Amino acid sequence: MRPRLAWLIFALVVLVLLAAAAGITTSLLRLDRAEAEAQRAADVNEDLRAALWRMESALAPVIAQEAGRPYFVYDAFVPPSRSYNRMFEEIEPGDILVPSPLITFRSPYVRIHFQVAPGDEATSPQAPVGNMRDVAEARGICSSPDVEKAHERLARLAGLLDPAALVAALPPAPAAGGEAPAPRVELLFAPREAQPPRQAANPPGGRKDAQWQQTRNVDDYSRRAQTQQQTVFDQTLAQGVNGVAPLLPPSPGEEAARPGIMTPLWVGAELVLARRVMIGGREIVQGAWLDWPAIRAFLLAEVRDQFPNADLLPVAPAAGRPPPDHAHLLASLPARLATGPIPPPPDEPISAPTRLTLLLSWGALLFAGVCLALVLAGALALSERRAAFVSAVTHELRTPLTSLRMYAEMLAGGMVAGEAQRGAYHETLLREAERLSRLVENVLSWARLERGRAPKRGQTLAVGALLDAALPRLVDRAAQSGMTLAADRAATACDVSVRADPDAVEQILFNLVDNACKYAAGAADKTISLTVTREPRRALITLRDAGPGIAPAAGRRLFTPFRKSAGEAANSAPGVGLGLALCRRLARQMGGDLHLAPPAPGAGGACFCLTLPVAPAGRGAAAPSAAPVRAS
Repeated sequence: MRPRLAWLIFALVVLVLLAAAAGITTSLLRLDRAEAEAQRAADVNEDLRAALWRMESALAPVIAQEAGRPYFVYDAFVPPSRSYNRMFEEIEPGDILVPSPLITFRSPYVRIHFQVAPGDEATSPQAPVGNMRDVAEARGICSSPDVEKAHERLARLAGLLDPAALVAALPPAPAAGGEAPAPRVELLFAPREAQPPRQAANPPGGRKDAQWQQTRNVDDYSRRAQTQQQTVFDQTLAQGVNGVAPLLPPSPGEEAARPGIMTPLWVGAELVLARRVMIGGREIVQGAWLDWPAIRAFLLAEVRDQFPNADLLPVAPAAGRPPPDHAHLLASLPARLATGPIPPPPDEPISAPTRLTLLLSWGALLFAGVCLALVLAGALALSERRAAFVSAVTHELRTPLTSLRMYAEMLAGGMVAGEAQRGAYHETLLREAERLSRLVENVLSWARLERGRAPKRGQTLAVGALLDAALPRLVDRAAQSGMTLAADRAATACDVSVRADPDAVEQILFNLVDNACKYAAGAADKTISLTVTREPRRALITLRDAGPGIAPAAGRRLFTPFRKSAGEAANSAPGVGLGLALCRRLARQMGGDLHLAPPAPGAGGACFCLTLPVAPAGRGAAAPSAAPVRAS
């Protein structure tokens, strides 16, 4: 497959994977945001529930007090002796009257108390008339301005009330002969079930500690609200009204009054608490006109810390269906809590599990992508190197094989006349055979290294002994190209013992000399210098020629295997670009190295330095030969 096509396919696969990962990331972020929004909605609902309980708890005493009032306190003055069955008969001379506790009652949440019967005018204990007013003002029970103000309110309320419609809207009083229920507050809508304490959601000391402290005893509030009504009624019967005289229970045979259920109603834009009362066969409506703006401000102040933009809105129930926003309704009043615009929370970071999942996923994806790219690049590079190697080796093999075949055919066909020419042909055949042998040897050595078969490293011997074994072959190779090998073998350096494989060292030096013969054969100075020096932990063998040298650009890829293509091999010295890469691998397998050294100042040519590790002290080594060697 062509490299461009391979990279194109790889890019398409990466794009598909990135698109899939981006889609998954978007879905995870969307789910994380949805979870955060759901949690925020749950928190708002928790706050709303707690706010409703707080308002109910604050309002319960007010409504319980009104629901627990006896029916007979709705007159300015009442005769205690007829508290049950003759309360609405004409007052006769000599009847004892006591003032109603409501005649002086003042509350920031109740404007006026009233009672009315169909066909009659509305009356109020705070607005006495006739001689009742004279007695109240004369004895200082109430002042004239207060009475006038109460009459104004009563007149205004009377213009709003429709007694017949009011009776129809209220639950009926208990039937005669039945057990009258204890005074209590009846709701227009079914109350919410009591919720268990939220210890896990809002533990004391947490974010909603104040709210928790406010709502934790809501069951106690409810029980007190239910019992307070009967307590007020019992105290009124036992202690009397304003301490004047106790109210007596009904005499045997008399019919007790039967008050109905106190129910909150909207009359236009006004809020009233009203109930139906049956007494002596007559049905009346009693109740209180509540100050809705004051109650609304009072209740909103209770939850201002939770919902600063909240508002209470009246709710008139529609026939046959529940009111809107049923979860926001107050249980004791026909009103709902509108939270208003809730400030958005600050931008919260992505949750830790999602962030960790995304980081790991993207990290794994990027790591896999980089690994695949490196593998693909390596595979393509290897494929290119193999193709270049096959091309170069084919070219390298073709030239000597052609020469071998040509000269062999000439010798076999008797086309060579003299012995001198025949000897020259034999030498040519020998050189070409050696060239083939070197090429095959390098390829086989590289194959062994690629398969992990490293050269021997266990032999300890002196540098001089290594050179003694390799110099004859090196000198002969230099002589074949008309060059001279000058070995500077200082005794102190050659005595150094190193750990190396003699065959590998000889192959490295031979390849270096062979390269010098190829590239520096045309130089004026045909000397190849070999010097040995010593450093604390290594011995250095340096080979230098006087050829054209190596350009810096070519030096960067000098040790890359199979760096030559067939064209490069045809236009330069013979070879496939494997020798130097093989030499470095062999040197490093022995614990040393091979590198291109910078030329000496004022000198040209190429300089290669082979380093070998010095053997530990105490190990024996072969004795070196210190005589210099020169060949021409």
